[in-house]
Amino acid sequence: ELAHPGELKRIKDDDAIKALVDKAVHGDDHGARTLAIRTLLANHGEYSVPHIVPYLGSNDTDERVYAILALTELASEAVLPLVEALHSDSWLIQQNAAIVLERIGDVRALGGLVSLAAHAENESVKAAAMSAVASMMAKAGGCETCKGSCECGGEPKDLTPAMAYLKLSKWYYMQSPKVIKNYLGAYTLWAWEDGNVVSREVPKFLYHLELAEECLYDALAEEPGNEVARYALAGIHFAEIGAVQGMGSEAMADEAMQALANEYSKVIAITAAQGVDAALGALHIGLEMNDPAISLGAMHVLPYVWDGRPLGEDSPLAKALGAEEKVVRFGAAVTVLMLSPSAAFPGSEMVVPLAAQAADTGSARQVLVIDANADVRAANMKALVDGKMFPIGEATGIRGFRRALEVGTFDVIV
Repeated sequence: ELAHPGELKRIKDDDAIKALVDKAVHGDDHGARTLAIRTLLANHGEYSVPHIVPYLGSNDTDERVYAILALTELASEAVLPLVEALHSDSWLIQQNAAIVLERIGDVRALGGLVSLAAHAENESVKAAAMSAVASMMAKAGGCETCKGSCECGGEPKDLTPAMAYLKLSKWYYMQSPKVIKNYLGAYTLWAWEDGNVVSREVPKFLYHLELAEECLYDALAEEPGNEVARYALAGIHFAEIGAVQGMGSEAMADEAMQALANEYSKVIAITAAQGVDAALGALHIGLEMNDPAISLGAMHVLPYVWDGRPLGEDSPLAKALGAEEKVVRFGAAVTVLMLSPSAAFPGSEMVVPLAAQAADTGSARQVLVIDANADVRAANMKALVDGKMFPIGEATGIRGFRRALEVGTFDVIV
């Protein structure tokens, strides 16, 4: 893979591909077949796979063999579309796709193969899938998803589909070279629909996130109650929103980008519908991965779903007050102020100073401080003034909220 000098644009030309595939899987001329395969690899890459897959289930032995050889030669280019072929209703296509994926040995196929091994009813298909999984794990000296250090025990039989999909998702998110092949020059997602392998293009800057999202949906399909997958999916959605919003005003002027931004903005409502645990779970992941887009997205949702639970030292929101990124610390402080927790918690002393610092960067400005303790109220108001906020104090909730109704311009009520 390191021998590839750069990206080569692959051409999705169905007529040209069909003609070359016909030459690659038919005839006795070895030279002509080899030339056709090399041309497919050089010019069309992964787009060739949907046209070859049907031959994996052919009743003609020669066609099946030549199709296997062609796909093996396509190597990494063939992996993602070929993984989708594992969903075929044809046991021959499933079996031969698993055989090719074992020959290629690309870890991106692991989730699909583990799933096939777990669910296949045909014994030949199950055996082919298990052989492929065992081969990939053996190359790594144990579980390819964890190098033998996780709960799967390093044995193929102990690796569940959800575990494989979760690890693949994390690799995609992190843009690990294990799974992101930058030299392929195409940013295509693949699916199995109506008996065919189909594709759709995505922007380059979203490619790894879209792949991570697909793996998480696959993990949830395997284990609908898997909380790690559910929280990670919310996190990936926030990362996608952040990626789109980070494209700049010039890019966002494009109608297609605006439509994309509108589509991704819907995930905020989706996450909110899952409740406070999903938002906190996504925040935990954002902090763990040091990803401000995920952390800020999760905190944006929290005020809409908060259930009044106490904030303990293990709360992701409390931990966010000490996050590495300043913008996350500021976001956490403002979020805590919006939630108005009923009791102090570890780190609560940082909330007002951080909110004051946030004000100096152009965020919240006018603050209503409600506290029956005059000394505490005065101290908080002084900290806010030092932070260039404009606080107003009231001693009781009734008077405070009456003032809020009168003024109507408070950014935050403490």
